[in-house]
Amino acid sequence: MSGFSRRCWGIRNTFGVRHFDVADFHHYGPKAEAERRYGYVKGVLERFGVGRRPIWVTEVGYFGDAGEAQDHYRSGEEDQAKYLRTMLPFLLSLGVSRVFWFDLYDDRTAGDRFWHYGLVRADGTPTSALEAYRRLIAGYLEGQTP
Repeated sequence: MSGFSRRCWGIRNTFGVRHFDVADFHHYGPKAEAERRYGYVKGVLERFGVGRRPIWVTEVGYFGDAGEAQDHYRSGEEDQAKYLRTMLPFLLSLGVSRVFWFDLYDDRTAGDRFWHYGLVRADGTPTSALEAYRRLIAGYLEGQTP
């Protein structure tokens, strides 16, 4: 049994399913992995009889510094903006009801691993991903699906 399944059993056995409001997962990576994670969480919820509970992605992000790229999806600010423009709508299309981007600001205090995920650079200047985010949100507020 996975850690997620154990937590679900613990919540169910301790509080009952009436008090189980939302499930979540973090996602960093390709669409196929997001789809796999969503399907897994949805399947666990269905097994517990709470398949209609919302699923949130409480962290999604993309490393925005090509100079410090460490794997296939960390290749610079323009790719960060592209990832944001495509991944957020994709997650919502799967059935996720809330998506939270990690991180608003590049955080130098968080260590090298987390420091280039921000929509705003450490010096306060916006990245191209911030504009992509603004346009996505504006589209949703206007009733469009970007």
